Amino acid sequence: MTSRGELIQYRVSRAKESLAATKDLIANGYYNDAASRMYYACFYILLAYICMKQLKAETHKGVRIVFQQELIKTRLIDEKFSKLYAKLFNRRFESEHSEFINYAKDDVKPLISEVEQFIITVEKLIISTFRNA
Repeated sequence: MTSRGELIQYRVSRAKESLAATKDLIANGYYNDAASRMYYACFYILLAYICMKQLKAETHKGVRIVFQQELIKTRLIDEKFSKLYAKLFNRRFESEHSEFINYAKDDVKPLISEVEQFIITVEKLIISTFRNA
């Protein structure tokens, strides 16, 4: 059976892998797929945090609710990340479920640094919580 620590590490790794994939997709002109991968990079790091806190979230909406309650309302992270996650959530949904959505490079590339900061910020919380446990 997989330990909670291994699951957390796996999800952090998936977040970073999704971010790397985003950069490759943008470099190759796949902007809709890049929008989706950016969302998943943030989604996976949030899943790692949720696992670390031993909380439950079984859907995308559930992760979003836990994120708001645990990280935004408590001011553990800046509210700008809430706006970013909402934007990425909507773009991911549109890129996967809507017809005739065509994101351009300028729609996705500027968000990479924000996604990187999101991942770094949540990962630091995970690390500091484990240190203090």
